[in-house]
Amino acid sequence: MSLYARVAVPRPLYRTFLYRVPDSLAPDIEPGRRVVVPFGRGELTGWVDKLVSEPAEIPSRTREILDSPDPEPVFDAELLELCRWVAHYYIAPLGLTFRAALPARLTAESAERLIRRPDAKIGAATPSEQALLAHLDQHKGAVKLSSVRRALGPGPWARVARKWAEAGLLTIEREAPSTTPPLRSRQVLQLTRELPSLQERDRIFRRAARQRELYEYLESVGGH
Repeated sequence: MSLYARVAVPRPLYRTFLYRVPDSLAPDIEPGRRVVVPFGRGELTGWVDKLVSEPAEIPSRTREILDSPDPEPVFDAELLELCRWVAHYYIAPLGLTFRAALPARLTAESAERLIRRPDAKIGAATPSEQALLAHLDQHKGAVKLSSVRRALGPGPWARVARKWAEAGLLTIEREAPSTTPPLRSRQVLQLTRELPSLQERDRIFRRAARQRELYEYLESVGGH
């Protein structure tokens, strides 16, 4: 029997999204867990709201959870229920409510880079570990965790990486997200030609009353 999870994402959306839990991640997935999921054409880190064994309705293109980045849930049952109540009472998106309840370090989308130690010797390995090891070897021992998920698909990649890091077989470098605000642009309208006579304005704007209104407004505020 397949297992599914209702996942809340950090977007202003008043619903959760159904994802299938792959067998390799089933031991890690529970309510309150952070999970990496495909969303649109990219990935998002969201939170498991509920587990569902038999959804009433399963969309035809239901996708799988890609990974679970933490060893434990970030919400216990009490805090999870409190966040649900807050979202319901204040009519707020559940994903944004979850994000607001967590410290910034657990909501920042940092990039994790796995670097294998040159002298590391990995013995008996599970199929997931063998796949990750081969992927590291293909990339000269260093690869971003996000590229592992793209190349190998859903799997316990964060768990394997933590296990190897604790054993001293690799290091995990975290690249902090940029704090520089994005550049903003604005459109500026400026008159480039004066129309001093009413006759000329009547001729140019004969069938464009709204354009004439805009022209005369810009003229009244100095031309821009």
